[in-house]
Amino acid sequence: MLSASLVAILTMDCTALPRDTERVALDDVSTIPGLETVRGAPSPLGGTIRDNFDASFAQESAAGTYPPDANSTVHCASLVLSGGADYGAFGVGVLAGWTETGTRPEFKVVTGVSTGAMIASVAVLGPVYEEALQESFTTIDQDDFLTLRGIFDIILGTDAVADSRPLQRPIAAIYDMKVMQRVAEEHNRGRHLYILTTNIDTEVPILWSLGALANVGTREALDLSRKIITASVSPPGVFPPVLIDAVVNGELYQEMHADSGVVTSMMSTGGIIDFTDTAQRLTSVEAAAHDVHLIRNGFVTPRPRVV
Repeated sequence: MLSASLVAILTMDCTALPRDTERVALDDVSTIPGLETVRGAPSPLGGTIRDNFDASFAQESAAGTYPPDANSTVHCASLVLSGGADYGAFGVGVLAGWTETGTRPEFKVVTGVSTGAMIASVAVLGPVYEEALQESFTTIDQDDFLTLRGIFDIILGTDAVADSRPLQRPIAAIYDMKVMQRVAEEHNRGRHLYILTTNIDTEVPILWSLGALANVGTREALDLSRKIITASVSPPGVFPPVLIDAVVNGELYQEMHADSGVVTSMMSTGGIIDFTDTAQRLTSVEAAAHDVHLIRNGFVTPRPRVV
């Protein structure tokens, strides 16, 4: 007998989610209604995200977030959180231990891919907000966030093996209105949070500024933020893709987004943003010292086992 996952893969082409149109939108011409500045291409860095990041230096200078030292050098750090499914518990543990050492920086930029997106959503705020995160990764098991669909549903046609509604509960608990308001506050101090998803139609990654979205401050902004995080942690075939409303040439269109791990396991700003150049262009500092910290939620080398 075929396994449920294999049947799902074989029948995936026979089913489709209902969508407003059947057109495929190109990312460079599609926008989110009223939220044109919250996302862009990660590499090369899209104009929207580049402008968003440039603004962070003016914001941090005004807020005194990262004051220059005696040599007029600004010191800042970024945190890169990889994918890794339930191995995300490792990343949560690293952050907790890092906090206990008293050496954990106040990150200027935090990026998250897949399970790293869940961690990043509150890691940018510091340890005070990580209790719900620790609970989600250490006290719940697969049944708490994944409900397998019936074999007959899969045979008759479905968009995924599992229902993602249980997954949405821990995301809602982690990223609530209070957290979104704090993300907005930190964003306005020059500290930025970026989450990566994959646009299934165009097969390219999309970088979202959750801080810029948090600044909107509405319930709709919160719902979209949760959609973005859900999409980032939804492997195609396992969880349904997430539909996000967009506009193309004045017409409504629904983009299909899924796990950012499809295209990359991590998203580092270190390779696409020149911190020193940006700081010199936009501030009076001489240079910017940038430390990139990477947490890989998984094994670096293969671990042989009988499959």
